[in-house]
Amino acid sequence: VRNTTAAAMPVRLTGRAGAITLPPLAVTVPAGGARTAAWRVVAPLAGPVVWQVTARAAGAADRIEVAQAVLPAVPVTVWAASFFQAGSPPFPVAAPAGALPGRGGVEVALSRSIGGGLPGVRAAMAAYPYDCIEQRFAIAVALGDRVRWDAAAAALAGYLDADGLVRFFPADWIYGDDALTGHLLRLSALSGWPLPTTTRARMVEGLTRFVTGRLERSHAAVLVIDKASGSGAIEDLSGDGPPRRMAALAALAIAGDATPALADAISVVPDAWSTSSIIDWAMVLDALPGAAQREARLAQAEAVLRARLDVQGSTLRIARPAAVWQTLASPDTTRATLLMLALRRPGWQAEAPRLARALMLAQQRGAWDTTPANALGTLAMAAFGRAYEAAPIAGTTRVTIGSAARDIAWRSGDPAPVTVPWQPGRAPLAVAHNGSGAPWVMVTTRAAVPLARPFASGFALQRRVAALQQAVPGRWSRGDVMRVTLTVTPRAPVEWVVINDPVPAGATILGGSLGGRSQLLAGADGNAEPPTYVERRSDAVHAHYAALGRTPVTYEYTVRLGSAGRFRLPPTRVEALYSPEMQAMLPLPPLVVAGS
Repeated sequence: VRNTTAAAMPVRLTGRAGAITLPPLAVTVPAGGARTAAWRVVAPLAGPVVWQVTARAAGAADRIEVAQAVLPAVPVTVWAASFFQAGSPPFPVAAPAGALPGRGGVEVALSRSIGGGLPGVRAAMAAYPYDCIEQRFAIAVALGDRVRWDAAAAALAGYLDADGLVRFFPADWIYGDDALTGHLLRLSALSGWPLPTTTRARMVEGLTRFVTGRLERSHAAVLVIDKASGSGAIEDLSGDGPPRRMAALAALAIAGDATPALADAISVVPDAWSTSSIIDWAMVLDALPGAAQREARLAQAEAVLRARLDVQGSTLRIARPAAVWQTLASPDTTRATLLMLALRRPGWQAEAPRLARALMLAQQRGAWDTTPANALGTLAMAAFGRAYEAAPIAGTTRVTIGSAARDIAWRSGDPAPVTVPWQPGRAPLAVAHNGSGAPWVMVTTRAAVPLARPFASGFALQRRVAALQQAVPGRWSRGDVMRVTLTVTPRAPVEWVVINDPVPAGATILGGSLGGRSQLLAGADGNAEPPTYVERRSDAVHAHYAALGRTPVTYEYTVRLGSAGRFRLPPTRVEALYSPEMQAMLPLPPLVVAGS
């Protein structure tokens, strides 16, 4: 509270924080001076909080309203998921060990379609914390959110480089990526949602130049240094040129911008390629009726594909699904694109239902392995539903978990998912249908489980905190400045890695370009291998690296503490965005900050 008058002034403050009424405070503010007023409030579990504070003095009043997002220190996450048809044998469910009581539960979603509403995919993508341009489009597609798509599309021009290829982030020092450019053209064509005409034309031109060899664009090449000898060597992640150009050509073909002449510009060797590249080649031929020797080439590609598939019951194994250098490709994107190819080709109708079921069963915790896979998987299952699923379902489905039961009536459309709270101990879950048809059932279990110990899979992660300014040595106070040092050691070269380190509410990450952020306190850039792109957010810092080798990488940043209280922070994370098996998490102790 600031007083600009020439005399001291008593001020009374009242307010609300969400549903909490703040007790009134009375402060005397000296002439030309200021006083800090503070309330102790226990934060809600999660969600937005609107602060409304009114100050009244003799003959004067003022009011301020501030919105704040409260993020859970221990979020509710998916722990397991199962997919089956009603009438299958019961199986036991139980809350994970250490789960916080009263949070989460067992969600049951019923659907006429084998894909259903993909509740696990929607939940995973709605909660996804990162937002490069690929992830913005993926989230829009997975959620069926045209508003999000249009917002990402409107910003897309700022992500193009001088050659018309799309960058992951809008920064001049990042080159556009051929795989990313092609992926976004595919999503637009498959979803039916447009991109801005001028932006799309530049993307098509850049990708066409890449296919014909008039534009060279290498993928990441990382410098790997031997710590003992100090010598270095380049590890190239760019892979084989022709399959990369084939992926670009497939995107152009699906988008309706390829010509038969482009198909002849690439040397095709299906036996030597990954399965995802063979699918690309088949997609190109399917979309180009005028291509030379089209039928013979299609027959060869399909024969190689069938030889790569091992379908046992509901399980689909694909040999050599994607090459290491294919950043946006994964086993699940390969399954999704294979299903889309099967829906287009006349000789694959018998395989399509098995491919759809196998794609659904490939989910882990209710979602597929990467953001591109969740976008493509959503589109593939929607296409399958339109082609194959018209059987009526009527009646009532009963969901039973232990002593809890829910009856779900079928009317028009799929019923809304139901969530049953966790039952004591292990309880059998059964789903029985009384009526015509056999609905599909997606069971997703969610719980909030604190991370008790560090987790490492593919990365080693260390975190150190040092005081730069500390009013009381050995104790953190409001206004103090800390330096955080994070060291990440990958087990193998990998592309697009993010370090996600949380900061307490009210803190300011220093070193950005906004006014009031001290560059001196932030210090000179001490990161020997600086991140490709950094997001300084109100809740965390996200440091993105386009590529990392096997040598340790240290990232440092500085933060000023702006609020007093006891803060419980989520774990520090490092993860490879397109190699989900590589991640590490480090639990953080509560941070106590005293008032200044």
